[in-house]
Amino acid sequence: VDYGHWDVNLVGEFSPEDHFGFVYRITNLKNDRSYIGCKHLMKYQKGKPIKASEWRTYCSSSKYLKPEIDELGKENFSFTIILLCDNKRNLYYNEMKIQVELGVLTL
Repeated sequence: VDYGHWDVNLVGEFSPEDHFGFVYRITNLKNDRSYIGCKHLMKYQKGKPIKASEWRTYCSSSKYLKPEIDELGKENFSFTIILLCDNKRNLYYNEMKIQVELGVLTL
């Protein structure tokens, strides 16, 4: 399976069609700052999967992180899948849970 630039060591090899999405961590290797987010593995229409999303090349939708990646280059970031989720509720719940646990929501 081609995982693109994603490191899957924490979750192991997986079949994308067996999961709804994943929670990820992108880390700036120059300053060690991290971003926690989530990504769907498939595009959906009326609740049914219709095709694979662009997850293999996805770099973030964060208005803060995207310019950093563009400026410094993808090679200065690590992209790690930290949790696979089987449904929408678990995906968004676990994204928030991990953000709270790591304290990334506080300034």
